[in-house]
Order: sequence, then C-alpha cells, then structure tokens
Amino acid sequence: MFRLIPGGFLQDLHTQRLRLTLTLFGIVWGTVAVLVLLAFGTGLERQAKLEMGMGMNLLTVSAGITSLPYRGFPARRRIRLVPEDAVVLRTQVPEIALVSEVTGGSRTVRVGQVVERPSVSGVEPQFEAIFRIRVVPSGRFLSALDLERRRRVAVLGTRLEETLFEGREAVGREILIGNSPFTVVGVVEGESPYGTRNQLFIPATTFRVLYRARHISSLAMAPVSPQVAPRARERTLEVLGGRHGFDPADPRAVRASGSQEMDEEIGQFLFGFKLFVSVVGGCTLLVGGIGVANIMFVVVRERRHEIGVKRAVGARRVEILLQFLMEAALLVALGGAVGFLIAVGMVKLLALLPITEEMGEPVLASSVIFVTVAVLGAIAFTAGFFPARKAAHLDPVECLRG
Repeated sequence: MFRLIPGGFLQDLHTQRLRLTLTLFGIVWGTVAVLVLLAFGTGLERQAKLEMGMGMNLLTVSAGITSLPYRGFPARRRIRLVPEDAVVLRTQVPEIALVSEVTGGSRTVRVGQVVERPSVSGVEPQFEAIFRIRVVPSGRFLSALDLERRRRVAVLGTRLEETLFEGREAVGREILIGNSPFTVVGVVEGESPYGTRNQLFIPATTFRVLYRARHISSLAMAPVSPQVAPRARERTLEVLGGRHGFDPADPRAVRASGSQEMDEEIGQFLFGFKLFVSVVGGCTLLVGGIGVANIMFVVVRERRHEIGVKRAVGARRVEILLQFLMEAALLVALGGAVGFLIAVGMVKLLALLPITEEMGEPVLASSVIFVTVAVLGAIAFTAGFFPARKAAHLDPVECLRG
C-alpha cells in the first residue's frame, strides 16, 4: 500500500502553497490556543484550590449595602462592621469556634533599598488556625500578647520574604511599613492558603491604631464542625442584623460565604473558562480541518489521471482511500506538531512571568494533551475521508480520458 503513495503529493501542495500555508496556520494556531489556554486554566485551577483552601471549614463575612427597608431604616444603607462584632459573635454564637477580624490594604514596605507594596492585613491570633497557616519553625504567628500590647510585629508571606530579604533570614529583622518600624516574628511556610505568599500580617489592634481604622474589612470564622456551618451562618446574620439594623434575610446587607460555597463558585468559573477555551480552540481547529478538506479536494481533482492509472494497474478502491486519508493525516499531524512545539515554548515562557505566583503556573497536563491529540485525529479523519472517498469512487475510464 505504501508504494502507492505518489511522489507528486508534495508538488501538488507546492502548487497550492498559499492555501496550504493558511490551512496549516489554522491547525497550528488552533493547537496552540487549546494547549496554552487549557494549560493556563489548569494552573489557575490548582492555584485557586491552594489559595482558597478548598474544602476548609470556614465562614467569611463582609459588609455590603442593604437592599431592603428594615424597622424604619431605608434601603441602600451601607453596613460597616466593627471590631466589637467579633467579640459579640464569640459570646452569642456557640456554633462558631474561632473568629478573627480582618482589616487590610496595600502599604509600602521597605528593607534597605528594596521597596514592595503588598497587602497588609490586621488580624487576630485565631486567624492562623482558621486558615491553617503554617509558620517556619524559627518563627511564630501573632500572639494574644501582641494584640493586647499593640506590638509592632509582623508575619511575612513566603514571596515577600524572598523579595525583601533576598534569601537571608527574615525572623528577628526589622522592616518599615510606611515610616513605622516593625519586627518580623514569623514567615509563612510553603504554600499556605488564603494567598499568603505576598501578604503581611500585623496585630489587628496595631493596625487600627496605626491607620486610625474604626471599621474592619471582614470577619473570618471557623464553625465548630461542617455540620453546624449552616446554623452558624444563620445565627451570625441574626446577631449582626440586630446590631446594625438590617434584615437577616437581606442578601446584600452582609455577604456570608462558606468555604464550600466559595469552592463551588470557583469550580463553576473554572469549568466555564475551560469550556469557553475549548470551544474557541475547537472552532479554530475546525476551520483548519475545513481548509485541509478543501486542499484534498483540489489534490484529488489535479490527480485524476494518476488515480485512473493506478486503478487500471490493479489498485483497489480501499488503497486509494487509505492513500488520501494518510495524506490528509500528514497535513494535520504536521500542523499539530508545530503547534505543540510552539505551545510548549509559550508555556515555559509564561512560567517565568511574575503573574504565575498569583495566577498559577501553566501546566500541560496529560489529559489536555490527550484530548488535543484526539481532536486532531478526528479532524484529520473527517477532513480526509470525504475527498478520499470521492477519489476511491472515481471512474478509471473517465479519469484516463480527462
């Protein structure tokens, strides 16, 4: 069968070089789009699971704007959480095991000539257990005494330590947050959740005094168990509603999100993102496949005489069919191989960008490669089958005449 593959195939492609170039570009670009975007999506998914601590038993409460009138109060009122809310929830909601206020914002941090602007969060000691933060053995997290005495101590995220101290030991060293000196007492170990790599934590009381903050950004809580989390959420809204004068059923007054809800929202977003990327890349590959089919139809028309000669000397229809199928597969394989090499190079380059620390490092997972190869195979078969079928069913006599 292989001896029946003609040497004139490349010559026919040379004649159709403009169409061939555009077709191969479609295959190459479609392959790159599918592989790179899905690799980015895989990295984003892994980073999201790490940052948000998928499956953790936690509840986050942040204030909003009321959408319902309540007991004489009009709608469209801004709700502001205060530090006392954390104290009240500890005493009035037994379903909650741990509570920490969280207040933060970007601040300038300096060590010598190195300047960074990370997110500085004022938190309580319970924050460590709520988010399961691990600190390097040589340091510690914030303590109750730090909170009580409003000490100027800080815990650094991993990346922040690397940037500010360039590989040197950070624990015990001094940093400047704005113009205020702080002593580093701990460094987050490894890939802890909550996006701690580029964050800095200081005592909540110190944050309030230093930046004159009367209100807090949010409340982080850990229910006693996952089973009582819905009840903890319900009771939290009731207590806060009574303190701040809003309807506990108002969905916009206070946003109370559990880790499971956040996980589901992130999962839905990532699924939609991957689906969108797959559709876009698949459509691009489909356009390339149509181009391959058009080229193969032209090749069949140009080689009618050759097909007639082969049929006259004994070539069977199935051999003609397989010949053109293999030629179409060769075109798709060539475009796919070039696209794969470009995608690998792009993924390696993207991994060097700083954004991968927050967005995740792109990963060419084996499942992504397998799906892409399967799609390319389907396109190769479909694009080659119909021209090959037409070539196999040509009348040898008519081919020799024409």
